[in-house]
Amino acid sequence: MHLRNILVVHEAKSIRNMLKTYILSEFNDTSVIEASSAAEGLQRLGEQEYAVIICSKQALGIEGTTLYAKMRNSSLNNDTPFLVSTSTSSEENIKELAKHGIEHYLISPFTPKELRTKIDSVCNPREWRTHERFSIPGTKAIIHLEHANAEASVVNVSINGIACDLAYKKEYTDLMEGRPLTIRFSPELNGIQIKNVWCKFLRSNVLVWGVNCYPIYVPELIRVVWQFIDLPDTDRKTLLQVFENFKKTSLSEK
Repeated sequence: MHLRNILVVHEAKSIRNMLKTYILSEFNDTSVIEASSAAEGLQRLGEQEYAVIICSKQALGIEGTTLYAKMRNSSLNNDTPFLVSTSTSSEENIKELAKHGIEHYLISPFTPKELRTKIDSVCNPREWRTHERFSIPGTKAIIHLEHANAEASVVNVSINGIACDLAYKKEYTDLMEGRPLTIRFSPELNGIQIKNVWCKFLRSNVLVWGVNCYPIYVPELIRVVWQFIDLPDTDRKTLLQVFENFKKTSLSEK
């Protein structure tokens, strides 16, 4: 999974915390980076690409509109959606934002749902995602743990990462660490294998709970999402070829 990095620029830590809480409670594919001033925000803009930038109109030490103008000159984020939080919806205020080229704004106070809707409207995950995810029946993943291997059913896989379902066991204590895994595709795709791909753990959630000793519940089936780390070119080409073959097979069966 490719995370949407969101930069939050606001002088008040309490507001930054609120926005971060709103975002992380509403999304499971985001990472929030904070900046307490426009100067820090400009520094962050030069460090990595962002899916969206959220800024108060009056950022500390500089107008939010000026930050927007400077952002448009950055090499990494010159076309990143810029969302301004403003306390007034007056016609004069909206015209001022538009005059500076800012078309995305949110009137505060707002709810987590309103923030989610606005973020998705400027950075829709379906449109923003550059790589498709494929659910290929019969695909397995072998997760190479410290003292054992764990076999999992692959829910979907992309050029960026993989989601797997596996029966949980207590000895999987290192499951949430960076691990190599092997992907085995179905016989219909010639049983292709991609071996020892290093992955970064992103998240997991319990799909099925079981009772160990009432009232103690323990996980029985969990879903784990991994991100590929430095995928070799040969493995990347193999994955792309598998996806292409799978799409052709799926179309021929329709």
